[in-house]
Amino acid sequence: KNAEFMLCVSSDTNSLTTTKAASAKAARWNMQFTNGNAVFQSVNYPARTLQYDTSLTRFRAYNEGAKEPLTVYQANPGKMMYATILHDKVVCDEHDFTDWTVTAEATCVAAGERSHYCRVCGFAETEVLPIDPNHHTGNTEQHGEVKPTCTEDGKKADTYCADCGAKLADGETIPATGHAWSEPAFTWNGYESATATRICAKDLTHVETKDAVVTAEVTTAPTMTEDGVRTYTAAVEFDGVTYTDTKTETIPATGLVNPFVDVKEGDFFYDAVLWAFYHDPQITAGTSKTKFSPSNTCTREQVVTFLWRAKGCQEPTNTENPFKDVPADAYYTKAVLWAVENGITNGKSKTRFGVGDPCTREQVVTFLWRAEGEPEHETVDNPFTDVSETAYSYNAILWAVEKVITNGTSWRNDQNN
Repeated sequence: KNAEFMLCVSSDTNSLTTTKAASAKAARWNMQFTNGNAVFQSVNYPARTLQYDTSLTRFRAYNEGAKEPLTVYQANPGKMMYATILHDKVVCDEHDFTDWTVTAEATCVAAGERSHYCRVCGFAETEVLPIDPNHHTGNTEQHGEVKPTCTEDGKKADTYCADCGAKLADGETIPATGHAWSEPAFTWNGYESATATRICAKDLTHVETKDAVVTAEVTTAPTMTEDGVRTYTAAVEFDGVTYTDTKTETIPATGLVNPFVDVKEGDFFYDAVLWAFYHDPQITAGTSKTKFSPSNTCTREQVVTFLWRAKGCQEPTNTENPFKDVPADAYYTKAVLWAVENGITNGKSKTRFGVGDPCTREQVVTFLWRAEGEPEHETVDNPFTDVSETAYSYNAILWAVEKVITNGTSWRNDQNN
């Protein structure tokens, strides 16, 4: 009964809002009492009045002079408000608040705030929003990186909220890098065993050592005059790959076996006989499998054959045989033709070589000298009384003495011995 005006607040289209603007939310109606009746007059449009139609149980707005009401409004008791004016300020008996509006969002480190106000009187309320541990500010920092090793995974840095320190995300896993092995280094223990060691270049403390399997093989067989070679191979497997290392050992020459019972070690001709026997091609095989016959006299064809074999059994270019005493199929035929072709000997005559004739010392020395190309000698003193300066063998004998091929039989050489 103390109300001075009625305020109709819009909640739907059927409201008592008769303000000019269609979007208006409320309309004020002044209340006057005349003859015991309440008259509601629009503040914005004084010519409009509200009348309650009991038959329709609703208010009607009438414009002055109009026969029909402008609009029929259905009263909404929940939205009918009565207020009084106190000191020019509207005071509501019951506020009609707007929805809450967040004015400051709560974060992980700070409280937030929201507010709403009364649509009628404008009264505003604020409310503190509690800290939200899940609402981070966006400021982040990263730490906790773990570098991978050869054998263990690492991870990237974790992400943390820079304000509250909460972990936001785990760092991604970084796979282990794996080893970077060096080539295996072999260590031999004599010839029979070996080990292989490899080291990781990324971490020198990562070391692997394995026993190698060692095999031996004679790669060069020894001969009677030359050493041989035995090769040892150490093999080891790492990661499916086989690595090897080798080491060699000298096998001593077997030495020359003397097949002759009539040639004794200590004889001045011992080395020469074995050399001739084992020479390639063989110069002489002796007179039998067990005898060399060192005291036997050598014939002219034998000496020429020895010399020919020592020179490598060269084929003569002239195959015409002038000697009647040299058969075409004899073992010494090629040797004789080669000797004649190279000026080593001309035979006893144009048609006789002298097969079967003993070969004297001076003949042997001359054959050797001519085979070497008749080299000059530096020695001018002739120690032999039986060697004439005019002899065909003179230069050959002095050359042979100078080269220590022979020293003669004494200080007096017998040319016919």
